[in-house]
This record gives sequence, C-alpha cells and structure tokens, in this order.
Amino acid sequence: MKRLFASVLAFLLVLSLAPLAALPASAAEKVVYVKEDATGDGSAPDKALASLEDAYNALGDEGGTIVLVGEVVHLSAFYAPEHTGTVTITGKYNGVDYKGGIYAVVTDHFYCGGPTVFENLHLQLASTWVIHGMFHHLTFGAGITVAEDDGKEWPRLYVSGGDQGSASTLDTAQDTHLTILSGTFLEIVGGPRGGAPADYTGKCVVEFGGDAKTFKLALGGRSSAAVNYGSGLLVLDGGVIDCWATAHDSKATGFQGDVQIVLTKNFKIEDSFNNPDQAADHTFTDKSGNIIFYG
Repeated sequence: MKRLFASVLAFLLVLSLAPLAALPASAAEKVVYVKEDATGDGSAPDKALASLEDAYNALGDEGGTIVLVGEVVHLSAFYAPEHTGTVTITGKYNGVDYKGGIYAVVTDHFYCGGPTVFENLHLQLASTWVIHGMFHHLTFGAGITVAEDDGKEWPRLYVSGGDQGSASTLDTAQDTHLTILSGTFLEIVGGPRGGAPADYTGKCVVEFGGDAKTFKLALGGRSSAAVNYGSGLLVLDGGVIDCWATAHDSKATGFQGDVQIVLTKNFKIEDSFNNPDQAADHTFTDKSGNIIFYG
C-alpha cells in the first residue's frame, strides 16, 4: 500500500510541474504542406499537396507534420496508412499561423493509422464526424476549435480510443489512450464505439484538460453490445465535462475492472457535471469495480 501511495504522489508531482501535452517534434522530422486543389510536391506552403492521402504517403512510416495552409475537405471515410512515428496535423508551424488551416468534414469517420496529434486547427463539420484512435495514442493538443454549419452548441464531433463495429479484427487486448486538451466535443469515449466485441482487456486511459469541453465522457465503451474493459485511468487536469458515465447507450456496458481517477488542481469540479437534462436524455450504467480517487 505504501508503494502504491508513493507511486501516486510521484505521478501527481509530475502533473503539477507540467501540463499534459504532446511530446515536442523531432528536429529531423518531415514536414509537408497541404491545401485543397494544390498541385505542388508539399515541400513549401506555395507548393502544397492537394490531399491528406498524399501527405501521409509523403511522410511514410516515420511520420512527421502535415501543415494545412488552406482548407482541406473530406467527403468520405479516411483510413490513415499505418505508421509507427507520430503524425501531427496542424494549421500552425514554425511560428506561422495559417489562418486558413481548416479541416472541413461533410460526414463520416477518420481512422488513425498510428499515433496522431491534431493541434492549432479549425474543424468545420457539416454533420457527424467520428475520429477513432484504433488503439493508437490520439491527441487533441492546443488550439483546436470546432463548429458545425448549423451552429450547434455541441458540434457532432465524436472521439473513441478504440475501433467501431463488431467486424473489427484488431487485438482487443491492446490499451487505448486519448489526450484531449482543447476543442468542443459531443462525445469522448475512451474505449470502442458501436457494436464492438465484448472483451476489451487492455487499459483505457483518458487525459482530459486544458480548455477542452465535452457534452459526454464515457471511459468504457459506447456500444449496442455489452463491453467489458480491463482497467481504466482518467486524469482530469482542466476543461469542462457536462455529463459523465463509465459507459452508456442504456446497456450494461460499464467498466468491469478498476478505474483510477486523478483530479489535479486545474480541474474545477464545480464547472462540470451540471447538466440538468442528463437523467432525462441519457441512461448511464455504472458497473465499475473499484473507483479510486486521487488528487
């Protein structure tokens, strides 16, 4: 017990010394520039590539930075190629803020192919958009703004750490990891989303802070089938959460394992969990094993 307590104190000390953030980019990383209808090779803002597909292919397995210097529009599902290095998608690079850096999405899903960071970017939605971490570390860093065409208070932006669909062939023993530091989300799900297989035995980690806002945060799963999870860690280091659940969709989909929740001094609990319509609009099920609070 003493060893566990010492470990928690050390963890909280790290949190108090530095905010949650993506690791700094390597000086040797690749950089490509992108905007709609461009015809260049991606080597400079005035020689931009025309699509994210081309940008990912130019970066290759080691990853790098994709800089949006103009609007990029997606009309269908995007499956990022597999990559072991981190890919950062941003509208700001090397001290230059490309105000036209807009990722416009009509509808559909974004499937990560490796560790992925979105930062300093405007996301303009025409409808529902779901971003799946696919068991890779998915980060929304500083400077993310989100809007939907009809001006919804909560744009229909969904994020999940796992996959979607019962046909998934991914190894469900893997961990999931979300870091959310800015942006406005309708729903953040640490685990799988939508008809996923039942047994997720890895660790589900969600780090939430900065000036991020979400209507719902579910650490477990969002599924039409019962979903178990091995263990969970939720770190609250700022931001606002309107509704909380270990899982939802009116199913017995909550965590079966232990959940550790870390609250830092940056999370103002009085600003969150104040939605009076939560009980009327959503049915939440809490089946967690041991919930341990630190902070």
